[in-house]
Parts: sequence; structure tokens; C-alpha cells
Amino acid sequence: MKKLMYVSMAALTGALISGCATAPAAREVTLDRKPMTHKIEPQDIRRTITAMVESMQQDIESEDLSNYGYTIGSKPVLDIEDVKNNTSLHLDMKSFTDSLRTALQKTRMFRFVSRANATADITRANEDALGGLVDPTKAVPMGQQSAAQMVIRGTVSEMKNREGRVTDAYYKFSLQLWDRRTGEQVWAEEQEIRKESVRPIF
Repeated sequence: MKKLMYVSMAALTGALISGCATAPAAREVTLDRKPMTHKIEPQDIRRTITAMVESMQQDIESEDLSNYGYTIGSKPVLDIEDVKNNTSLHLDMKSFTDSLRTALQKTRMFRFVSRANATADITRANEDALGGLVDPTKAVPMGQQSAAQMVIRGTVSEMKNREGRVTDAYYKFSLQLWDRRTGEQVWAEEQEIRKESVRPIF
């Protein structure tokens, strides 16, 4: 009887070890999947950026930018500041900003600069010049970089309420396009997301 019990325990232990070593099942899912939580999810980010860029494109195309000193058909130089995260969630706002820049680049409405990248480029150029790594006759002269004429600033905020087992979450993405020469706001848009989740009883 004891021998049978030992054999059974050994078999159970082997099964548990084998189960733990088994790789989890994985499958590809659609980008527009149903919400899994009340938090911001990848599909929310993508839909928000798409809606924002479409709104800006429609407004800019109908707006006479000559009112801001630009010639017809010109492409203002644009910088995008990192969108600020004013929520309790850990969101990769650099990724959000990069996706926004990529989507805007495809519209061909602007030329782009990045203040952060420009600073890094200048620092690298100075280091190379001081270290004698660059041919002085081929070095990029100082003062040749384009300055941003317009800038996009934005935030994402939240309001959250809990009532019993229900969590009601509201998120708002806000973006504004500013003309740096006049200080005027050229465009603004908000996108709202509201989600609800119910905590299981057990």
C-alpha cells in the first residue's frame, strides 16, 4: 500500500513539474479586440491618434494659414512635445508621441524637427569636432538647423469612480497646435474614452 502511494505521489510530482515546464499557449489577436479592462489599451491609443490626425488634417486644409504668415502650399516646421500623462496609469507616452509623429508625417502637411534630437545631434557634433574625428572642411556649420515654427502640446487625464464592484473610468486625450511666431492656437481636439469593469464576486 505504501509502495503504491509513493508511486502515485511520484507520478503526481512528475506531472506537476511537466505542467510547469510547458510553454503557455499563444495566439495572434486582432488589433481591434474587445476591451479586457477599464484601463487604456493599445486599440484605444491607435483609435485616438487616428481620430486626432484626421481632425487636424480636415481643419488645417480648410484653414487659411496665410493668416499666420505662411504662403499657400507651404509646410510649416513642426515639433511635437512629449504628451503629458496626468493619469494614475503607467503609459508609454514616448511611444504615443512617436506614433502621433509618424501618423502626421504621412499627411505631408508639415516638415519635422525634434528639439530633443537636435540637442543630441549638436552635442555629438561638438564632441566629434573637439576630438578631431571630423574633417573641418566637411563639418556641418553651426546655425544650419531649422527652427520649429509650430508645436503640438498635449495631455491625457482621467477620472475614476468605484461603486461596489463597478469601476467607471473616463479618459480624455487633449492636443493643441500652436504657432510659435504669433503665440496663437491654430487647432485643438479632444478624444474621450469611457470604460466600465465589474469585479467578480469571488
